This record gives sequence, C-alpha cells and structure tokens, in this order.
Amino acid sequence: MVAAFNGCTDNDPPTAAGWDAWRFGTRTFRDVKRSHGWEKDDQDNLSTIVHPDRAFRIAVVNTNEATGLRDAQPKNKSAKGSGSERAVRLNREPPLPIPEFLKEFEEALAAAARSEAPIWYLCAYISDDTVRAELSFPMTVESGYLCNWRERIILIDQDGPVCDVRRRDDDDYGPNFDIPVRRKR
Repeated sequence: MVAAFNGCTDNDPPTAAGWDAWRFGTRTFRDVKRSHGWEKDDQDNLSTIVHPDRAFRIAVVNTNEATGLRDAQPKNKSAKGSGSERAVRLNREPPLPIPEFLKEFEEALAAAARSEAPIWYLCAYISDDTVRAELSFPMTVESGYLCNWRERIILIDQDGPVCDVRRRDDDDYGPNFDIPVRRKR
C-alpha cells in the first residue's frame, strides 16, 4: 500500500494515491490470504477476503490520521456506500439460523455465508512520512463513515510496528509476561 501511495506524483489525479493504495492493498492481502485457503468476495460491490470457516471477512480501507492512535477514533477518508452500511449492520445483528430444507442449496448458502460474515477493516493511514495501521471492527456507519469501533488491534502506531489488542470498554489487558529470548547455539 505504501509503495503504491508513494508511486504517485503531482501529475496524477488527486485521488490516485489513495485509490492505488487501496487497490494494491486489497490485491496483496488477497494474494497472501488465498494461498492459505481464504476466498475473495466482491459481493455487494464490497471487496473482501473471507476466512476459510466463513467466520469473518476483511476489507482494506484508507483512513485518517487517527488510525493507530489509541486515544483517537479513525474514520475512512472517503464515504462508503450502501454495501458497507449493510455489511457493518450485520456486525450488530446476530446471524439468522438457516432452515434445514435450504441446506441442499450449498452454492447459494456459501455465497450467503460470505456476505453475512462479520466484517473487519484493515485500516491504513499513509502520508508523506507516516504510516499507521490497525485491524478494526466497526459497529456503525454514519453518513458513509465507519465509526463506533468495538475492537481495534493496533498493528503500526506512531512508534512503529506493534500488535496490541485494545477493546473499547476494557482496561484490563491481562497479565504482562517476561519472555526470555536467547540465541540458539
């Protein structure tokens, strides 16, 4: 994503850097995850990658400067459409049970399972000299903007790469462990 963003010049259209970052981020994420059994899904004009168990799916999104900052709330840079609104609405609603008599329609059920899986967003903020990223679970979309994050996993913060799970209303992150690291002989 960073390489695509930085590959644009002043001669590109104003939105090219963001679009290229999203496009190549989505492509690369799919390239990596599909080799591990994940499936791509473009249903409802929403480009995602779906977990092999169809337990969840992930979409890539360009977000603002609040990305990766624990005390801030990121928002997508461009308003999302109705497909994203429907997908995030499913994050708040329990899935409906599938009637037994429909189970013979396996292909249709697989598509439904993909489109009804909860959606996470790989949020990326890229500027001239800053990169921050997080994997986050939105609960609402307001006027096209993802918000009210239930969970945020910070991947890259202002100090660089991390992996720190932060839940919105949970201040207890469990015990700290000292793990000795030694070189093998």
